[in-house]
Amino acid sequence: MLSSVAAEDADADLLNTLGAAYMQIGAWADAKERFQAALDAQSDHPEALANLGTAHYRLGEQTEAVDILSRAAAVSPGNAETQFNLSLALRALNRLDDAEAAARKAVELSPDSANAHVAMGVIRAAQGDRAGAESAYRRGVAADPRAAEAHHNLAQMLLADGQLAEGWDEFEWRWHTSDFAGADRFLDLPAWDGAPLSEGTLLVWTEQGVGDQILYSGMVPDLEGRASQVLVACEARLVPLFARSFPFAEVISQAGLLSDETRQASVTAQIPAGSLGRFLRRDVEGFPERSKYLAADPDRVERLRAAYKERSGGKPVIGVSWRSANPRFGAAKSVPIDPLAAALAGTDVLFVDLQYGDTTADHAAAAAGGWTLFSDPDIDAKANLDAFAAQVAALDLVITVSNSTAHFAGALGVPGWVMVPAGQGRFWYWFLDRADSPWYPSLRLFRQAAPGTWDDVLAAIGVALRDGVPAKP
Repeated sequence: MLSSVAAEDADADLLNTLGAAYMQIGAWADAKERFQAALDAQSDHPEALANLGTAHYRLGEQTEAVDILSRAAAVSPGNAETQFNLSLALRALNRLDDAEAAARKAVELSPDSANAHVAMGVIRAAQGDRAGAESAYRRGVAADPRAAEAHHNLAQMLLADGQLAEGWDEFEWRWHTSDFAGADRFLDLPAWDGAPLSEGTLLVWTEQGVGDQILYSGMVPDLEGRASQVLVACEARLVPLFARSFPFAEVISQAGLLSDETRQASVTAQIPAGSLGRFLRRDVEGFPERSKYLAADPDRVERLRAAYKERSGGKPVIGVSWRSANPRFGAAKSVPIDPLAAALAGTDVLFVDLQYGDTTADHAAAAAGGWTLFSDPDIDAKANLDAFAAQVAALDLVITVSNSTAHFAGALGVPGWVMVPAGQGRFWYWFLDRADSPWYPSLRLFRQAAPGTWDDVLAAIGVALRDGVPAKP
């Protein structure tokens, strides 16, 4: 007969195994329940501690994750994976120095682990050390040449640094990462090799969020004449805007194409929109001098501009967006409403709310700070992107954080001032240390000097606003 201690150990092992099974299928809440039960049976069970901490991390419960993973590291100080997961949870809490120490320990314990090097690279990037991040990712690739996350993160470092040829090639690894799982909708069709397609149909399909789809669509005009027929498959909300903007191409929703097997069978070759850069933007000199490439509905633009100018009394009309909904980096990319109101209040212009989502509380806070925002009740920035494009095109200037609004302004050729974060949330396509954007000539970039504070950016925007609103190209 088992002793009570042995029985508890057996119960803990069984519960941990059950939790691990749930973990394998992504049922993190169920997994967490089993791991906690295992620890109720044996409080220092090393695997259950490490697994419970990971479950907390996956569920976004970072404070609990750090507490549990720290206990797991104390019980099993030689476990590299525990240190790796601890570094992730600490980074999520923006405790970068502690995260770096945990990642360094993971590398020391397992120098051949690509994941450990990737963790170090992510932390270096968040600290603003781009060279250190690139070096860490290269070590990850050297440790495991098949490590997709290391390749993908390296790609973003290279692209941001303007090393576009190598960066685009490394960027192809994105389809093997967890972030892109299930997003490879049309990769089973024949791939385009960049050569002219004199017969047949070239399918270009957009990927990622609305901002990315707009960004990469800037390369679609380059395809005119490279293929006899171009088919663009994008999010349904973008179909009217893209159809008007790319009249040489057929534009269809991805959902519509996925449900039409006959249309898919007519495709000669396909390419994800983000992969066009491999053939069309091999260096910075490859960016065309194009002021805009999206065309808003001209009648709607004229009506909106007339209405806004009447409301403003002929004074400049400036659209503002201050928040990013990005689930991972939104907080780092967003500007709090109070300091934004302090920077913009007192300016003799009409400010138009371009922020998607409910902004009722933001308007109240802005008003308390002496800043008035006009919200157009006829425009829904999420539901009707064609109407939103017309609204942006009707403005004299857009002031925004790095979200889809910035991409709309740039693609429509509207002057825009973009507040770009340092560290986490600074996306590669803004490049490094530039005040301009090769993607969008109408944009001016205002960069954080260091992560976590927008004071320098808002002060610079205040000065620029006093100097006057730039003329439309």
